[in-house]
Amino acid sequence: MSADISTLISNLKSLRSSYPAIHRQLNQKIVSNVLDGLYRCDDGRYAYLVKDEKGHSILIKESFRQVEFGEKRVVVLLGVGLGYQLFDIFDRLTDDQFLIAVETRPDLLCKSLYVHNWRPLLTSGRFRLFLGSDRSALDELARTLAPAPTRESMKVLDNKVLVTIDQKPYAWWNIYFFLIAGLPLDGIRAINAITGGFNIWDPDSLYLNLPSALLGRSVGELSIEEIYGRFKTLARVIAPGLESLRNGDLGEIKSVAPAGRKDRVSVVLLCWNKQDYTRRCLDSLLGRTDYPDMQVVAVDNGSSDSTPEMLTEIAARDSRLVPVLLDKNHGIPGGRQKGLEAADGEYVLFLDNDTEIERENFLRVMVNAMKAHPNVGSTGAFLNTYTSDNDDSLIQCVHVPGMAVPVAWCSGYCLMVRRSALEEIGGIDAGEFASYGSEDVYLGYKLRQHGWITVTTSDLVGVSHHIIHGHNHYDYDWKKTGNKNSELFHKKFGPRRLLTDPVRSNETAGGIWDSRRQEFIEPDVTLAAGAKETSLASNEA
Repeated sequence: MSADISTLISNLKSLRSSYPAIHRQLNQKIVSNVLDGLYRCDDGRYAYLVKDEKGHSILIKESFRQVEFGEKRVVVLLGVGLGYQLFDIFDRLTDDQFLIAVETRPDLLCKSLYVHNWRPLLTSGRFRLFLGSDRSALDELARTLAPAPTRESMKVLDNKVLVTIDQKPYAWWNIYFFLIAGLPLDGIRAINAITGGFNIWDPDSLYLNLPSALLGRSVGELSIEEIYGRFKTLARVIAPGLESLRNGDLGEIKSVAPAGRKDRVSVVLLCWNKQDYTRRCLDSLLGRTDYPDMQVVAVDNGSSDSTPEMLTEIAARDSRLVPVLLDKNHGIPGGRQKGLEAADGEYVLFLDNDTEIERENFLRVMVNAMKAHPNVGSTGAFLNTYTSDNDDSLIQCVHVPGMAVPVAWCSGYCLMVRRSALEEIGGIDAGEFASYGSEDVYLGYKLRQHGWITVTTSDLVGVSHHIIHGHNHYDYDWKKTGNKNSELFHKKFGPRRLLTDPVRSNETAGGIWDSRRQEFIEPDVTLAAGAKETSLASNEA
């Protein structure tokens, strides 16, 4: 909320009930413990001691860095701290420049009130204070900046720029991404979930939410801006879909009766040679999975090794395994179609034999995502969404902890599909896609064409994928067939590019693809880009 003198006083009064411990500390002048730790350095800068969440003492010291405001009309300071930078910045502003300060910690703000005289600042008419970073605070800030200044006329500073300390992302990042990245609330939710869900500096985590531009690079080669930039880019492209789900802004809510045996997962395991991989996959699948009703339909796609005999032998010991032995290689889509015909579960998981189950709850994780919304038609371990309307650049292995996020499509090596959705769309078109290439992308777009959506899982799917395309895993030229299948996809849906909203349609940033005319139809509405471009409203005392 914003604050003038009267509002600030009422906020301090509310601390007595909302933050009784802080209020007692202020009354007892325990704040002096911080003030006693305030140092004035020989160079004239201030420094003070604080403790982090583990109780470690950290020395915060003002920086020598001088920030130039130039012709900026609005300066926003994220994090007031004890206020030294705030007052220094305000003193340097001209009469036609406006200062906004944001603080999410009422304890620091209260301590600052004991150190400084805030009355001249609050009564100047050129200052506004915001407490908090939740949706109400964002809305209040948006009204203050309505019409909002352009980025060229606004300077946003976080307190890390002004003090020599490396902090973790705090709540005022909401404001930062709102102002700098132009992200709406749902995009900010994604940022917070991502940065709070796993260690972003862990090299293993770099594989998640990985832009195609960063492929082949190690975490040590990436700058901080690139690491955090991928989260900002991801939030931009998934926010519209999240907002549509939250608002119920869908063409229809699916009410299709479930097909197949309720809650059963039929795993269609496609096998072709590589008997050692298949055995390892089956051992982990049958031995580690805790899902109560699982059927495994193992499709041998005309193997020339002893894979058929091995499947028959395992099926004799475990009734969950149903072998389907084909006399020739029907290709990936054709083999999956044969397995689908033998499966009877409500959910069908297409799984490649070069996978291995790492976590026993991997099926539960995917089923939970399928139940997140009636319109969810597919999910899996490797989700993808596009980021550009100029090329096919994308973010792969999309994952936002705790959230089911709409995306463009799911990779076929671990892809769960609702049987009723498959029946509605007419299957997986195995006749057109004879071999490998774009069949999983095509399926994602075809599902969405019929009102179904693809979402990420809220927890990681514990499946490892071992073989890459160059390992000679096929008895045909996978590059050649991949190019052919891409042409089939293009004729149907156009370029695989940024979806304006992967919940609602297959529209791209270039418009709606007309498959008959083989060209884009210009959309009626433009893609929202976050905060509106407006100018600062007049300040009322």
